[in-house]
Amino acid sequence: MKNDIIRAMEELNEELLFHTIREALQQGKTVYDIQNNLNLGLELVGKKYETGEYYIADLIVAGELIKQTLKIEGMSFHTLNDRKYLGKVAVGTVFEDIHDVGKDIFISMLNSAGFETIDLGVDVSAEKFVQVIKEEKPDIIGISGVLSMMGANIKRIIDCIDESNLRSQVKIIVGGASVNNKLFEYVGADSFTMDASEGVNICKSWMGIQ
Repeated sequence: MKNDIIRAMEELNEELLFHTIREALQQGKTVYDIQNNLNLGLELVGKKYETGEYYIADLIVAGELIKQTLKIEGMSFHTLNDRKYLGKVAVGTVFEDIHDVGKDIFISMLNSAGFETIDLGVDVSAEKFVQVIKEEKPDIIGISGVLSMMGANIKRIIDCIDESNLRSQVKIIVGGASVNNKLFEYVGADSFTMDASEGVNICKSWMGIQ
């Protein structure tokens, strides 16, 4: 079953993926086990993209498949009220950027690792990030930016958090195709990554998990 889910995700085979997930749930597999297998499949999708076998469109399809799997009955993390989370992470794509594939993959992997997540969506204003810190009190803020000109917008969000006297309350990680070491230093985040798996490990380290 594990190999079927990984293979279906890797091949972007929607029919096979949904069938094997439902079958796994019927056999008593946990949401976390299934999510881990989905993430392994996503890693293979990412590798195919890196080698040129898959394209941006395939990454978008992968992101949409992940969204759809969470709608399958029994796959919602929110139904598990007794879950003890590692921490709370709020993630959103910077304002004036509507890309969500990387954000969705990161959130999926955070869920799999045991974090509680808040998906702020795309084109998220600085004020919205400030609001979620005040109301939801996350441990970590994740800011995604794909477009190359998003550096100033990411910095505006972090500056707004700082101006609201909330900067000391959260760790901030930035990620996406537009992010590099130079931009990271410019915006004033705590860390950056272009790899969702690495990003999860950074978040775990902040919560004292090795």
